[in-house]
Amino acid sequence: MSKLKPTLHKLHRYISIAIFLPIALWAISGLSHPITSNWFRPPIANKRYIKPTVDTTKLLDLKQALQQNNIANFNNSHIVTLGDQTHYQILQSGKLPTYINAQNGQLAANADTTYAKQLARYFLQDSIAPITQLTLVESFGKQYKSINRLLPVWKVDFGRGDNMSVYVHTPSSRLGTYAENSRKLSIWFFNAFHNWGFIPDGVARKAIVSIFSAFCLITALVGLALYLVSFSQFKRTKRLTNSQAKKRRQHRTVAIIFSIFVIMFSFSGFWHALKKFETDPRTVHFDKTTIQTSQLQADLPTLLGNNSKDFAVKMVNNQAYYRIEPSAKKAPAKYLSTANAIALQDGDKLYSKQLALSLSGLSPDQIKAQTPQFKFNHEYGFINKRLPVQKIEFDTEDKATWYIEAKTGKLGALVKTKDRMEGLSFAFLHKFHFLDGIGKTNRDFVLMFAMLCLLWVSIKGILILKKS
Repeated sequence: MSKLKPTLHKLHRYISIAIFLPIALWAISGLSHPITSNWFRPPIANKRYIKPTVDTTKLLDLKQALQQNNIANFNNSHIVTLGDQTHYQILQSGKLPTYINAQNGQLAANADTTYAKQLARYFLQDSIAPITQLTLVESFGKQYKSINRLLPVWKVDFGRGDNMSVYVHTPSSRLGTYAENSRKLSIWFFNAFHNWGFIPDGVARKAIVSIFSAFCLITALVGLALYLVSFSQFKRTKRLTNSQAKKRRQHRTVAIIFSIFVIMFSFSGFWHALKKFETDPRTVHFDKTTIQTSQLQADLPTLLGNNSKDFAVKMVNNQAYYRIEPSAKKAPAKYLSTANAIALQDGDKLYSKQLALSLSGLSPDQIKAQTPQFKFNHEYGFINKRLPVQKIEFDTEDKATWYIEAKTGKLGALVKTKDRMEGLSFAFLHKFHFLDGIGKTNRDFVLMFAMLCLLWVSIKGILILKKS
């Protein structure tokens, strides 16, 4: 025991010096996060785009519009309104969407940028401010983070006093994110000092963050062990009255009380950093099916009627179907054969099941359960963005669950046992979601209090080491 104490003390001292700056950066940026993200986040008029009901009485059939423009195959299609004109939006792999006027079959020039501007103005509800720049964003970066999920997006910059930028995803008519001056600054600050964006993105940054997170955990555990093996000595220091002894005693007392915070943050942060080394399954798992124009026999405008706002084309059991989305809120999508207009029951369920089996390589008898999901929850959280989805649970060793968005053929999330454990670790230990019962604002106050304590303990500790 006599040899253990000096060893632990040296280890605690050296690692504490090494991690002081990282802890300070993490604590300060973590302290700012609830303030900038939750309390002073600028509002936006509309976060969702509601497509208008389409008047289909004067529309050309989709097949005629495609053939008129010599498009023999495509991956998917939607109907969109540009200005006061209805267009077919044609999605093809590796290309920006193509837009065909659904009334005369003419190809619309620069239509994707036009639609991006229209969406941005809709979300912002600003028809006056000039648009100063339009940029295609094809990868996640320092301002448009991977948490936004959607790619590629158009970044639409407005010439306003707040320098607002709106990111829009035209294939799904969705808002990626938005940021004005204060939010751009907060995103930069958090990325620079919490995610260490000052280091070029790559394996090196992930490794450095992981190593320092591990050092923080080791320091907290060593400090706790040092306190336990020297408890009797610490009791004797309570009788000392000199200033240095008081400072050391104060540091030990507060550090022990709040060592739980260090362990929580460093453990969950280390695990989360390690997960960054994995490839996001959403980038590789999605529907890549090609639809042949020749498969479209049924007249689409007739099938749409006058109570539909959108459609998509899906392959189910080697048969093409129009997925018709009714205007009525929460009404289920209808699947009608592109060959003969015969309806397919439970189309979203069948399509999602087929896609999950294809992407996973698993067999139908391994499906444990399948249910539609219309709300975010602890496992499929808001960060996944996509709703509604079909939740497909497989009876595998890792309890794989696939969340499929039928409308787009995209993977909302792939969750396995290790992902659930890491997700719970990050949610409860890093973001304090175990305090959700006291309300979001109160939880943020506790989180900020923990950050302040860590910062204070770290500063006090480094000052003591400097004087000793």
